[in-house]
Amino acid sequence: MTYLPLIQTIFCLLLILWLAFRPFAGRWRWVQAGAVGLAIAGVGLVGMWQWPSVHAPWVMGGLWALAALFGLRRSVRNRSRLLAGGAVLALAGIGAGLVVVALDGRRAPEGTLADLAPPLPEGVYWVANGGRHTLINAHLAVARLPADRAERWRGQMHGVDLVAIDDLGRRKTEGQAEDPSRYLIYGRPVLAPCAGRVVATEAALPDMPVSQMDIEFPLGNHVILDCGGLWVVLAHLRPGSIEVSEGQEVGQGAPLGEVGNSGRSSEPHLHIHVQEPGLPDSPVAAAPRWMRIAGQFLARGHLLRLR
Repeated sequence: MTYLPLIQTIFCLLLILWLAFRPFAGRWRWVQAGAVGLAIAGVGLVGMWQWPSVHAPWVMGGLWALAALFGLRRSVRNRSRLLAGGAVLALAGIGAGLVVVALDGRRAPEGTLADLAPPLPEGVYWVANGGRHTLINAHLAVARLPADRAERWRGQMHGVDLVAIDDLGRRKTEGQAEDPSRYLIYGRPVLAPCAGRVVATEAALPDMPVSQMDIEFPLGNHVILDCGGLWVVLAHLRPGSIEVSEGQEVGQGAPLGEVGNSGRSSEPHLHIHVQEPGLPDSPVAAAPRWMRIAGQFLARGHLLRLR
C-alpha cells in the first residue's frame, strides 16, 4: 500500500477537527464549513481509498456534517480576516476544482463504446482506476511518458482496474503484508467478456509480493482476445491458471484464468482494456478504445455489483 490513502485520511480528519474546534465567527463560519465540505468531497472523489475502507469518503462526509453542527456552539475570533478568508477561499477553490474534474471524468465519452460482459463472477468490485481524467485513471498518464514508451503502451490508456471488496469495503483479510493470497480478489475466475479468438497468452510469470512490481513485463500473465476486430486485454493473472491457448475460439463467459499479482501490479486486481489490434512484438502499441462493462462506464470509486 502506498502512503496516499493514509495522507488523504489524515488531511480530511484535520479539516474536520479544525471545523469542529476552531470554527470562525459570524458568516465566515458557513464559508469555512462549505470550504471544508468541498475539499473533503474533492479528495473523496479523486482519492485512492484502499485504506481503511473504500467507504471512507462517506464516513468523512458524515463526520463533516457532525463537525459543522458541533461548531455552531463555538466560535473563534478571526485574528486576521484577510488571512483567514484567503485560506478558506483557496481551500474552497481547490475542493471545487477536484469535484468538477472528478465528476466530468465519470461522464461516459461521446461516440461508440465497446460493450463487454462482466469479466468476473458474482461479487462487489471497487474501481481503483477508470474514467476520463488522469486524477482518477492512472492509465491516462501513459500520454506523459517519452514518445517511444507512450507509443508502446498507449493501448492501455482507457483501462479499468477492478478490486474485490467485502461488505465493510475492505479488500483483504489478515495475513502477511506481502502475501497476494490475502486479497479477496486473488484466485477469482476471469471470464471472457466477449466471444472471440485468443490472439496471445502468457502464463509462466511469477506472482509478485505485494508492493513489488515487475517492470520488465508490465502485463504479467495475460490473455488477449480478438472480439469482432477489437482486442480485449485481461492482465495480472495468476501463474499457471491460464485455461486457453492461442488461436482458440471462446464464448462469452468462458473461463480464461484466475486473478493474480503478476506484472506491474501494486496489489492483486484485474486490469482490463480495449484497443485496436496490436503487433506481435508490441501488442499494446495500438489506439485505445473506451468501453462499458455490464452496461456501465466505470471510473474510480464506482462499485460494480455483479449478481
